[in-house]
Amino acid sequence: MNKITNIIIWIFLLVTTDFYAQNECEKLRDKEISLSYISEHKEEFLSNINKLMECYYDTIDIQLFKGPAGNSFEDIIDVIRLVKLTDAPKEYGTYKTILDQLNELKETKEYMIARNAVIAINEISIKKADLSNWVADSIILRKITYTDSDIKQIKGIVAKNTEENRTYYNVLQVFATIKQESELVNQESEIVNQETLLSSCATPSYSDYFYIPHNLKGYFEYSEGIECAKKMNKPIFLYFNGWGSIDSREFESSILSDKEILKILRQEFIIISLNTDDRSVAKEEYFIYTEQGNDSITQMGKINQYYQNKMFNENIQPAIYTLDSSGNEINKAYNFEISSVTELKKYLIEGMRNYYK
Repeated sequence: MNKITNIIIWIFLLVTTDFYAQNECEKLRDKEISLSYISEHKEEFLSNINKLMECYYDTIDIQLFKGPAGNSFEDIIDVIRLVKLTDAPKEYGTYKTILDQLNELKETKEYMIARNAVIAINEISIKKADLSNWVADSIILRKITYTDSDIKQIKGIVAKNTEENRTYYNVLQVFATIKQESELVNQESEIVNQETLLSSCATPSYSDYFYIPHNLKGYFEYSEGIECAKKMNKPIFLYFNGWGSIDSREFESSILSDKEILKILRQEFIIISLNTDDRSVAKEEYFIYTEQGNDSITQMGKINQYYQNKMFNENIQPAIYTLDSSGNEINKAYNFEISSVTELKKYLIEGMRNYYK
């Protein structure tokens, strides 16, 4: 009788504990939050996000959202700053609003590919690294989205392995280090080549003040970029941005940073980056004078706004156009509504094709 009673009590405690935990999850999910709360209570917000992950997602989802370093929850703050929690003027919502956004992400094809890759990484990381099961192991490596070239290099590392109990976790760490070093060498080479290319043109004005992210080199004054494009017979990548444009920073960090896009821009385009909200006074030779001749535009930001309005009848940032060396559009303006690495790559390739046809 005692044994049966103990079992009943244990089951009751298990059920009530689970019910209590679920109730706590729902209370936290429905808690109201605002943008100001997130900024002022960052640690509490991240802790609550972590709790909700444990409530509603499995270990694979949590791995993906946390990222390799385990701190990618912080990226959620940046996403929320870019996208209002709701359309309400007060910019408030609940934690459920965030969960809904994450659930939408989970439905995408890209997320499923990433999820399958994480499952494959978990599976192979604990396996002994040798060539006795190479066919099966290479299939798992492909699920991680390694290329044939990557897999060939990984096989070479495994073949040279002299440690009896070495796992693929160790092998993939070695491979990642080798690949990172190789990419850095290639990137440095691309930067040097771009600098060599631009050395044939005039030194860009304002290069000690403005910069283009990711060590891209280019021009910050429209007419100088046009002259270089004519001299080098290359198409132009014209990028309107601003110090205060959050969307510009998001584009630069999430899309412009792609290594293939950087390679195309360095090798194939003359880049002109025009800031539209800078208040510094331009060189006098670049002042814009009105048709009446009694007024002038002297601030760099306003001069660049003038160019965008006059050439494209727009005043939005970020904005991207591909031009020929005479300043004519060779492709329609880049569509930021569907912005992605894939779309920008397609856009650049189409611009190159139109320029050289």
